[in-house]
Amino acid sequence: MKLITSTLCGIGIIALQACSAAPQEEGQDLASSENAVAPSATLKIQQDWGTGVNAHAFATNPLSVTAKTWQIVVDLKGGSITGGPWGAIANKTSGIVTFTPTGPTVAVAAGTNAELLSFNSSTTVGGPRPVIKAYNFVLDTFKTCETNSGKNPTKAALAVVMADELGRWEPDLDLWTDKTNPYAYRVRLSSSAVCLKNNCGRTKAILDQQDYTPDQAIFNNIDFASDLASSFERQQTTLSDLQRNQPTKVPISDYKLTMVAGPVNMGYGNCGPHYVFQVDYKSSGNPLSATDATNLMATMCFYGGYGCGGGNPYLGYITTGITGCPSGKQCIAIDPTDGDVSSTSTTTAGSAPSYPMNRASCLQDTAKAWNDTTGWTCGLYGSDCITASGLYGKMLMKASATNYTNMLYCLAQ
Repeated sequence: MKLITSTLCGIGIIALQACSAAPQEEGQDLASSENAVAPSATLKIQQDWGTGVNAHAFATNPLSVTAKTWQIVVDLKGGSITGGPWGAIANKTSGIVTFTPTGPTVAVAAGTNAELLSFNSSTTVGGPRPVIKAYNFVLDTFKTCETNSGKNPTKAALAVVMADELGRWEPDLDLWTDKTNPYAYRVRLSSSAVCLKNNCGRTKAILDQQDYTPDQAIFNNIDFASDLASSFERQQTTLSDLQRNQPTKVPISDYKLTMVAGPVNMGYGNCGPHYVFQVDYKSSGNPLSATDATNLMATMCFYGGYGCGGGNPYLGYITTGITGCPSGKQCIAIDPTDGDVSSTSTTTAGSAPSYPMNRASCLQDTAKAWNDTTGWTCGLYGSDCITASGLYGKMLMKASATNYTNMLYCLAQ
């Protein structure tokens, strides 16, 4: 990394503008979030010549693994970048600037502090100096999560939340296609669906995403809606073919899924953390047989698994040898999209979370998420975040008071 020396102090400086005798740390303006770990990022002013400064950003990687992907958000406090940045790319030169790494970049080990970038910025004499507003480190595992319009990782998340909130994968019974608008079919939760927890708040939140998207380059709501509507026919065809040609592989309906492990203690899949579900016979409560557990794979067709719809790479399915499965039980492990299944991000750490799909489920008080008098009741609402493209943002809803009441989006400010 290129560093700026004190020789800059004499360039273009008048008598009233003196250099600082030693580097100093400016007061931090780190974003606060109930989902964030204790922040540890510092902007050190190495040189200050009145009308400008040379600043160096240091940050500690709070993840449990080494990371090379990070975002540092700096408020230039009215100034603009006049030199650099070195070691990073800036999304703009004034205002609130997001710095992201450029190659070759620093691989920061878990729990260690490193200098990530430096830059020169203009300032006013006696005025405020740049401060770090937010930062995070991102697991490198999830760089592919934003492919295919986000359809596949979102369907994997739907599989997870339906397993957790409904205890089964029976979309033909628990979901239906609303065809009141012939130009915009939407799949909704059936009124006959029996919700075991959360009033199916997360399931509704993911289905609500058929109606809105904050970024077409990352997630396309129309593509998602169209695929869900087509998935009913795929699943029906798959099950009919099995009944006709391989009746011993037809999944049973007498089963119940119960989440027993995950997410962060189970490691990570393609697009998020593993979740482990114990699967038992609903009628007896006994563990499902290995054959019946394997046959349940066919119920994953709706979500893009089992070879349906080209296959969903974000949908894992393992029935044996699963860490976290209670002794003597049969379990299934699958991978959701980070953020869609909870109100926290398990793939990033820092003062402001970042979500691969720019969204997170709001679980608090889902039955009364919006009130015209008191406003939003979810504690995540209005908190700081960093978008998937590296921009500083806020977690906000993008809808009327009657829609999208369980999903918040990281919207750039």
